[in-house]
Amino acid sequence: MAQLIRRPKSGSDWTANELAAYNITVVFQDAATFFETPDLPQPLRNLDLATTQVPAEESAVVDFAVLLLRALGYAPRGRTLRTRKDLILLVCGENRHAKPDVCLIDEEETVLLVQEDRRYMAPEDPEAQLIVEAIAAFTANNRTRVQTLGLPPLPSKVIADITMTGTSPVFYKINVSAEIVTAVGGGAYPETDCRLCTPSRCPKTSTLLE
Repeated sequence: MAQLIRRPKSGSDWTANELAAYNITVVFQDAATFFETPDLPQPLRNLDLATTQVPAEESAVVDFAVLLLRALGYAPRGRTLRTRKDLILLVCGENRHAKPDVCLIDEEETVLLVQEDRRYMAPEDPEAQLIVEAIAAFTANNRTRVQTLGLPPLPSKVIADITMTGTSPVFYKINVSAEIVTAVGGGAYPETDCRLCTPSRCPKTSTLLE
């Protein structure tokens, strides 16, 4: 995989090729391991009609995700929900853009990313987009720590992420490190793999956790 060609692509153009080129793997875990608790609620089902996907236009998934996060108390005082926030990332020596559909900002730090799965509209890879957005968020967080807060940069951080297909969420945890940031910035193959952890999928995808 170290011989794969790496190009300076923006986040929306990342595919499985970039994941292989930068030694990024998807790891499936059972739900109890992923969420670090065996006491999980049963999912709500049969919500297919809650979101109507129209190929000619954007769906309401992003609006739904923002309202859901607010309703669940993820955006109290001191936290902000932003849509389409522009994150700058160095890719193969050139500045490129990554724009998550929704990001949750805790004071000056991005702590959660949401990306809609738009494969019903275009051949986009939501997992590849999510990983480059997480790398860009980690880079921005460290830049803020150094330039604004006067703190040392973090060597690594686990960033929580969600992809949304209609009303159905898929959860991820991405352990982003300074090594993967350096590799992507220089167009190099990192020695240590970057892991994208996610729970094993249920057969029925149209679910929403209570």
